[in-house]
Amino acid sequence: SMIITIVYPLAMRIFDDQRIAISSIVIFVLSERLIFQSQNARPYSLALWLTMLSFLSFLCLVESRGTVARITYILVTTLLIYSHFIFVLVIPIQLLHLVFTRNWREVVSNKYVLPAVCITVLCLPLAHQLERLYSTRHAINWTAHLGQSNTMAELFLVLLSLCHPWI
Repeated sequence: SMIITIVYPLAMRIFDDQRIAISSIVIFVLSERLIFQSQNARPYSLALWLTMLSFLSFLCLVESRGTVARITYILVTTLLIYSHFIFVLVIPIQLLHLVFTRNWREVVSNKYVLPAVCITVLCLPLAHQLERLYSTRHAINWTAHLGQSNTMAELFLVLLSLCHPWI
């Protein structure tokens, strides 16, 4: 769907080969997993599209010093993080790309630091929601009950100690 509009330009920027770019489109069109995810009413299709758009705008930012590239990267990456907070991991991946392909002085220049600061500021309202989500999680609530009722565990240890005196 919308992802196909990003695949070709992104593949051309990365590989600089038209055959590989067209092959990338074919792979995306025929990918069973992507077809399945695009039919779900979940934010993953949007997040995948925004991820690819973020990488495309990131590569445009790396190749040029233009203000349009910076603003596009900032807006798209911020929208990506708002689509689902787990996609904040895109930023460290892009940072690793910079670390391995550029020198340190360029990595810490305003060209990359300023967009990172802008994305951070734009995502500050999300921090409250993430804190609330973290404070109300229920994934490991069963650990709180271990300290309250250990009779079965204590019985098991007593039985083990009878069988093996070194426990």
